[in-house]
Amino acid sequence: MDIDLVKEFGKEYSGKIMFLIGIMLLVVGLLFLSSLGSPLSAGSIFFGIILLVFGLLIQLGFFYGNLRSLNGLGIFLICLSVVLIAFSIALLQFVAISVLHIVTLVFRGTITGYKVVLGSERTYIWLSALLLRIGLISLIVGLAIKAYYALKT
Repeated sequence: MDIDLVKEFGKEYSGKIMFLIGIMLLVVGLLFLSSLGSPLSAGSIFFGIILLVFGLLIQLGFFYGNLRSLNGLGIFLICLSVVLIAFSIALLQFVAISVLHIVTLVFRGTITGYKVVLGSERTYIWLSALLLRIGLISLIVGLAIKAYYALKT
């Protein structure tokens, strides 16, 4: 097998393949959404967003250029921001359920049953907000560095 053929195939089709796998994983993640949170859904959404965005960036030729300069730092910050934003979205899937109180149902002096009132809270909302802020800041800084490098050359 010729190594140049493999390189050409990788350059031409890697972005498309990553993009399509990302779309499939996003669909799987959205189909497995539940009110209590699902690790399968969170993982599928996380990897789906990452593969979708990286596949799109490869298709646009975003990663070409000198990586040992300001351009490389900008690309690194943009890639880091994609991972952090995807992770913050995946963290929103997890919910902690707690029993607030139990209500006794009474009909004509007879206990007919019980009703449990549940409360829920998103336990990782603080971490999700922090990662989202860091991701947005690194995205803005990475785009600014990339734009500066593009204008300078």
